[in-house]
Amino acid sequence: RLLERALATFERLGATGWAARVAAELHAAGGTEVRPERAPLERLTPQELQVALVVGRGLTNHEVAERLFLSVKTVEFHLSNIYRKLDGVHRRTQLVRLLAQASEGPETAGVSGGAGASGA
Repeated sequence: RLLERALATFERLGATGWAARVAAELHAAGGTEVRPERAPLERLTPQELQVALVVGRGLTNHEVAERLFLSVKTVEFHLSNIYRKLDGVHRRTQLVRLLAQASEGPETAGVSGGAGASGA
């Protein structure tokens, strides 16, 4: 069914807002009660999410450390935890891609700054 496929896709992308809406529609349509998985970014601690967001802006570990008042080793530690918690994310480029995908939904799982849609 289309709703089930849509739900699986939104969950995979971490688009929690869209996944919740599709789950509600699926339930209203008489489908089996589906409980959306936790979005990937919701698996992160608040500090890990902050590090991920700043890394997502293209900053180096040193720049992230300065911006968040952390040591470089602490940033590296958080990145290690981020990669461990996010399936399929093992490099910065993959993290940036995941953040961009998450920011495309109605809720961004704590992602601020979004993907600016004004053409440049």
